[in-house]
Amino acid sequence: MERFEAREKMAQFLEENNYLIKAEDSISNVSYSDRSNSVIETLMLPQW
Repeated sequence: MERFEAREKMAQFLEENNYLIKAEDSISNVSYSDRSNSVIETLMLPQW
């Protein structure tokens, strides 16, 4: 299963079971790995 498909299924599961509080779109610069040319996923963490 691709990561984008897994992300959608997980969000759907969380929403169906009332675990998802809210979902927001975020805009970020996308980085690519030099070795594999794959997208580097960012972690959205709150500032502490």
